[in-house]
Amino acid sequence: KRQVFERTLGRIRDHCIASSQPAVRVMFHGGEPLLAGKRQFGRWLERLHAELDDVVELSLAVQTNATMIDDGWAQLLAEHGVEALPDPPIELPAGLEDLRAVFSPRKD
Repeated sequence: KRQVFERTLGRIRDHCIASSQPAVRVMFHGGEPLLAGKRQFGRWLERLHAELDDVVELSLAVQTNATMIDDGWAQLLAEHGVEALPDPPIELPAGLEDLRAVFSPRKD
């Protein structure tokens, strides 16, 4: 798993440098990405920032059913500016229409 992630990260970095691409969005999706656990997911986020922050404007997102999001997950996602997108995209009940804003990165 680590080798696949690191090789993918290296290819993203190399491509961004070679193409002078100003921004990249990395989205975790498929199955339930949060099943990796906070510790592993946090490591991935740290590696993404370490390798890409000096190269491109990095945008991060995770597609999740949100059932695992607790205070710890919310803090981790907020610290790294990860946007949480509902999966599947659903019509939210009245009063919850702005679910994305709860976990979206701040725009200060």
